[in-house]
Amino acid sequence: MKKLLFSFSWTACLISLISISLIAGSNYKDTLELEQVSFLDCMFTDVNGQSREVTIPREFVEGAVKNDLAFDGSSIPGMTRITESDMVLKLNMNTLTILPWTSDDRKTARVMCDVYRDEHTPYEGDVRCFLKQALNEAREMGYDFFVGPELEFFVCKEQFGDGKKHKPCDQQRYFDSDFNPFMAGFKRNLLNALRAQNIPVEKLHHEVAPGQYEVSLRYNNALTVADQLMITKQTIRAIALIDSLSVTYMPKPFYGQNGSGMHIHFSLWDTTNNQNAFYDKDDPAHLSQTAKHFIAGILAHITELNAIFNPTINSYKRLVPGFEAPINICWGTKNRSAMIRIPRINDDQATAARAEIRSPDPLCNPYLAFAVLLKLGLHGIKNKMAPPPAVEDNLYHISDQERKARNIRALPASLEQALANLAQSNLAQSLLGNTLRTEFIKCKTQEVLKYNTFITNWELREYFEG
Repeated sequence: MKKLLFSFSWTACLISLISISLIAGSNYKDTLELEQVSFLDCMFTDVNGQSREVTIPREFVEGAVKNDLAFDGSSIPGMTRITESDMVLKLNMNTLTILPWTSDDRKTARVMCDVYRDEHTPYEGDVRCFLKQALNEAREMGYDFFVGPELEFFVCKEQFGDGKKHKPCDQQRYFDSDFNPFMAGFKRNLLNALRAQNIPVEKLHHEVAPGQYEVSLRYNNALTVADQLMITKQTIRAIALIDSLSVTYMPKPFYGQNGSGMHIHFSLWDTTNNQNAFYDKDDPAHLSQTAKHFIAGILAHITELNAIFNPTINSYKRLVPGFEAPINICWGTKNRSAMIRIPRINDDQATAARAEIRSPDPLCNPYLAFAVLLKLGLHGIKNKMAPPPAVEDNLYHISDQERKARNIRALPASLEQALANLAQSNLAQSLLGNTLRTEFIKCKTQEVLKYNTFITNWELREYFEG
């Protein structure tokens, strides 16, 4: 298997990129024939943010494109009731890419899919369709929504599982040099594999904790980036597995170490005037009133929808003081301790004006997270909401009393509390719709109930001899 890992080369990537360009300019059948693809993975995402897929042989692809793919929705969390289980996948052939770690008679391509109730009716609980709907709402207001996520993850030496230890693959720190040739090879093979799938990565580097890395995807339309993010997570796991490594996207896998976040840079593009709607050359932070309304909508209602951005029990073990996690609901310019910060730009960088939300984590569903972020921002614009004053202090160094005096709220401290907020919110009901909100809460409530009855090693250590 290691031979396969090191087979990635600039030549192989160039061939794959050429084939990708052919997909856009030619019929998908020609591409599958030219690339000698044997199988097609049809991929979609469930409400929990987990990728799902069904594989079909090449000779059945044309029929699947024409007639869709039927599947049992009741067997997938968050999809539908058993009495309404017949659902279909619609293949988006413009998302076709070749999996660069497959070859010969196992060569495989992939497409992203939308979930429909039948051949004509999108499933209202499908997260990809939900993001499309949010983007259409923005376009009706004259905007396109762009995002650029920074995905953090841990690479470990051993597989996860009962009785198996898992420990970071290295002891390096933030931006350390690649003195470990093994991990240097992993990084370059990963970048080559993503490039071969036409996923532009702006940078890949070591993060603060041992074994922790961050990959930053290039700014683009939110739907394109959500697809790319799901593919990126799959690719990272595939490349790591080839080298007998494991990857975790857990927000807090190691006690006493920094957790992993998924910071999201975002902005609106004014389609009427063909300019960045977040930019104002006369504002000290180069931030427009539209951007401030957008940010105000997020800050005002983030506690009601925080379960979307931090959707697991483990998420809230990251959102604690002392580990650079943004738990305070405020915004600031260049302030990395604020939940939303405004990155610095040069005076002539109008297109780069943007905001960054730092609280989401890698286990959030990107389709849901981007859609909710957009809908909250549009809510702020429609209602001309004003954000509170920017906070420029280091929030890690001020007291709880001072936070309270300045009316700086905190994010929920547990998934249970976040779900209660979501269930009680009229705005959440309006933004998510009944099906998606109900299915999400149902899935996550089951997760909480399961955790609350599970006996952990910590409990055994603390209480067994008591």
